[in-house]
Amino acid sequence: MPDPTDPLRLPRPHILPWNVGTQAGVEKELLEQTGGVGTLWPVGRWSPTARPVILVHGINADFGDLQPVIYHFQGDLDRQVLVFAYDDKHSAVYDSGLEMAVDMMRYRVWHPSWTQTDIVAHSMGGLVTRWALNELTAGPGGIGTFTRINFLAMDTPWHGFPGPGLPIPTGSPFEDMQARSRMFNGFAQGTSATRRAGLFKIPLPGNVRVQLCSANNQAAGVDPDWILDYTDIDPDEVFDIHGLTAAIASYLESGVIAPLGPWASGKKVFIHHYLSALVTDTDWPAAEAELRQIWQTGNLVPAAMVTVLGRHMQRFAGGHSSVLANHFFLLTLDRLLTADASG
Repeated sequence: MPDPTDPLRLPRPHILPWNVGTQAGVEKELLEQTGGVGTLWPVGRWSPTARPVILVHGINADFGDLQPVIYHFQGDLDRQVLVFAYDDKHSAVYDSGLEMAVDMMRYRVWHPSWTQTDIVAHSMGGLVTRWALNELTAGPGGIGTFTRINFLAMDTPWHGFPGPGLPIPTGSPFEDMQARSRMFNGFAQGTSATRRAGLFKIPLPGNVRVQLCSANNQAAGVDPDWILDYTDIDPDEVFDIHGLTAAIASYLESGVIAPLGPWASGKKVFIHHYLSALVTDTDWPAAEAELRQIWQTGNLVPAAMVTVLGRHMQRFAGGHSSVLANHFFLLTLDRLLTADASG
């Protein structure tokens, strides 16, 4: 049983208001209460029998980006909204992910009815969440205590960014976002299985349902950004659909994502990471079946690849943050998060 003297006992000392994203400094105050440890905080009301939906913001951000999603659940009495307060500017992704996993289990133990949990993560929040799920999977029995975890990641930079070599602090989330970082690739001296493995080397079990969504900048009439997906050709050739098509063809032929050699080009590293994320999507098997049929005829070209993935991998008009307010995204969110444990 949980320790009743635990300073982080549940519910938290107070419930955050529905408009928490419009209030400056709230997350900083919460972190001061916990000594900088990432923790989950209820929003709007406390309903321990309602189904939890956890919201995770990205780097250099706060609850403001999540406000449209928070408001979306305001009238849903069957939902308990929680936000993850963490140090997105200074703590490494793997540290924040571990803190999130620990607090998810804290809630799970205190509320045995919380067997089904939903997570909506934005930007780097998707990386933090994936690391948390890795920790729950690699740990003793954590992930198995949930009948279902629905994980929706919106506009997460699964490919990573150029580096290392940038003038940024070691052990920070800015370092982790670089494609050759130890967060993505693991490090031999890591103190746990998750750290030695890296982001994509811990297979998620069948009770985790993943939905990868992205923002369609062009459809919204906004400038393109560095959060790339299967439609993008980057002018600097950091990531492009030609390389992704070739990587998918190699995967279809061998059944595995080709490992990266020590001298792999940056372009291959980005595509390797992105494909490693893509194959975890709950809709990937259907997409793979279509891609395989086309590949077997020798007609797997970029245009065909984009058409197939477009039928299965969700994109919504919007900028990197404004996409969270997209009406059709919110409708899709409801459909995903109301799936039962067998759906």
